[in-house]
Amino acid sequence: MFKKIILSILIALIISNLPARAETAEEWYCKGILYEQGESTFDKERAIKCFDKALEINPEYFEVWYVKGLLYNTIRYMVNIEEGKKKNEEALKCFDKALKINPDVACVWYSKGLTLYDQEKEEDAIKCFDKALELDKEYVEAYLFKGFISGLQKNYQEAYKWYDKVLEMDPSYQHAIFAKGVLLAEEGKYDEAIKCYDKALELDPANAGYSFNRGLALAKQEKHEEAIIYYDRVIAIYPQLPDIWLNKGISLYELKQYNDALKCFERVLELSPENSDGKTWKEKTSKLI
Repeated sequence: MFKKIILSILIALIISNLPARAETAEEWYCKGILYEQGESTFDKERAIKCFDKALEINPEYFEVWYVKGLLYNTIRYMVNIEEGKKKNEEALKCFDKALKINPDVACVWYSKGLTLYDQEKEEDAIKCFDKALELDKEYVEAYLFKGFISGLQKNYQEAYKWYDKVLEMDPSYQHAIFAKGVLLAEEGKYDEAIKCYDKALELDPANAGYSFNRGLALAKQEKHEEAIIYYDRVIAIYPQLPDIWLNKGISLYELKQYNDALKCFERVLELSPENSDGKTWKEKTSKLI
């Protein structure tokens, strides 16, 4: 909270030192960038208005179109689903405007690809990532998302190819290591998946997602005591997640620790009263106590 207050004060001070009335496209752009640093939706929307002013003066201002598109994608996650879809569409329009001005900038193609990926338009997204890679063969994130899409399409060999490409470029790229582990687990290759999760955890020990997936893989191997260790790590960070309590409960059930399992399923229903899995497992466990 203190950092947010300091940031707001700094933004206000800097803006107060700008010309009282912005006149040039550059001045409006700078003002928008400063508002963009704020954390509230209100600040972000003020930044959009500043960018619009800059574009009224200079409709060919490439950087403004690009940054405006990025900002719409940020706002998307700060509003409700329906509003988010509208912001997503606005982001696409901005990236298209930027690409019309200059089609040879890899990061704009990548950002457009991400936006299409969010809209579940995977094939269109791949075309954008491919275009980014034509312009910059070292664009590691584009390879990563090609891997994500191939994985979603169950094209595992293609996905592994892209993840391995990422890791060839950067062996410590933890998102690729983790994503590869998820695919290996989907294929039932739990030993290999766990090795990936372990590498990811070495790089980011506090990552709850890595610990959760390692726990799931151990549970699939019926190593429930070990799985619970990893579930507890997640609970220590995010105690409000129903899924982690559910999976811990299932492991405790498999260990015949029915009283402790029941407590977990009750916790699931406290957090998510309509959780059908929680209800099923609670009823199943209650009969054994």
